[in-house]
Amino acid sequence: MIKNTLLFGKLGNFELSRKTAIAAAIAITTVIVIGYLASRQMFPYDNFSGAIIFGLTIVVGAIGSFIILKYVSQVSAEVRARSLLFDRMFKVVTAVMLVLIATFVAMFLGFYYYNVSVRYLAYFVFSLSTIVSMGIMIIIGFKFFSWYKVSRGRDTDTHRILLVCGLAAASLAAAMAFDAGSKMLLVRVVEEESPLGAAPEDMFIYENDEKYQGSVQYKVVKPDTTTVYIVSSSIRMIYSYLNGWIPITVSFVFTWAITTMLLRQYYHQKIGKMPVALLILLTVPLVLYMIGRFTELYTLFTGIAWRWEDFQNAYLFRSIFRVGLIVGSVMFGVAFLVIARKVESGKIKDYFTIAAIGAMMMSITLAPSALQETFGVAGRALMLLASFLLCAGFYLSAVHMAQDARLRRLIKASAGSKVFGAMAAAQLGQETEKKVLDIIEKEREIIKEQTGIQPSLEQKDVKTYLDSVLLEIQSKKENNQITKGASAR
Repeated sequence: MIKNTLLFGKLGNFELSRKTAIAAAIAITTVIVIGYLASRQMFPYDNFSGAIIFGLTIVVGAIGSFIILKYVSQVSAEVRARSLLFDRMFKVVTAVMLVLIATFVAMFLGFYYYNVSVRYLAYFVFSLSTIVSMGIMIIIGFKFFSWYKVSRGRDTDTHRILLVCGLAAASLAAAMAFDAGSKMLLVRVVEEESPLGAAPEDMFIYENDEKYQGSVQYKVVKPDTTTVYIVSSSIRMIYSYLNGWIPITVSFVFTWAITTMLLRQYYHQKIGKMPVALLILLTVPLVLYMIGRFTELYTLFTGIAWRWEDFQNAYLFRSIFRVGLIVGSVMFGVAFLVIARKVESGKIKDYFTIAAIGAMMMSITLAPSALQETFGVAGRALMLLASFLLCAGFYLSAVHMAQDARLRRLIKASAGSKVFGAMAAAQLGQETEKKVLDIIEKEREIIKEQTGIQPSLEQKDVKTYLDSVLLEIQSKKENNQITKGASAR
């Protein structure tokens, strides 16, 4: 933790741009996707190319993580100053990322230089990143559920968003728990002496072997020892159900739902309706993802194990699923970035950027196989960074927009109250504006003090919205007078 403080202290004098953070996120996502495709048999790799992929993951992951965390540090300074929980969460994530990166270096040296299995280091990395990621999701989920309970009977849209945010966090925590539990508790590991002159290699097999009485998932061959990862035949169906895909699919759907709802509420507040093109942009990846999960869904509902290998064009169908997952995650981020570009200024632009990075990385970091002892588990461990960014981005964005909605309701209530309604017509605009602005300014200070988040509804926005409310009130008043006059006649 001291090292973390010194690191940020030395480099705390410079400001990182939003574009730099986005570029770092794209670089990290790219290397994770490469590791994901390699660990899922989409293209072959050997000991040399595996070392390159892992090396890139370490370098890009370390530099990119520092850049992104520095960006989060500077845009959330006010929040962290007032929220002890958020500040500690940020510091814990930063410290654990440093530990993970140092462990990655040790794994690289052990696996590729000393030619030994690094299974226990991989277990450590997977366990640590999963536990901390789950902790973040549980804490943020609890916050969302508590706000959901308090918000009952108020703004309907905000009420629903808080519920879905809580469900998304809970489903992601469950996905991490089931996936880690199945891989560490249900996969049997056998170590045996390697054949004389065996060349170092690691490979995914996914074939039944009578010798091991189960399905061989992954094998690591080193000069002295061969490590084999096996799923016993007796628990094959249980492993299939618990191996993360069911909760991961649920969490993907909830992530899609909250992304769509947040963007819809933003458009509702600023414009009135979400463009059809953006809705299609968000829907297509979900459809592709569900097509890719067809075999697992078939197995779930029929109890008959069905794999892509049972099809004639197995590679094609696997590719559809991989593309659906990657494109879906990227589109989540793109959707937020499209909106962020339209925001002229204010913290909401930064919060949408953090949400974009987290949404883009989250599902992809859950995709690489954690059985792969180097780049696979490293890509998976970066879910810690993705989890924090997703929670921070959704938390800050949701609270920010909820505060704007709260201020708008207050403006409307204040402008339409009996006190203001009794004013003389000549003084209505000037006096009402002054009184409402005083009320809103006090409310803004209360919100900032409570949450540390500065509402994005600036004074010019308040005046614009107030003018529209006053016009609406005046129009209704004139209509009522016309109606009364017509009734009198």
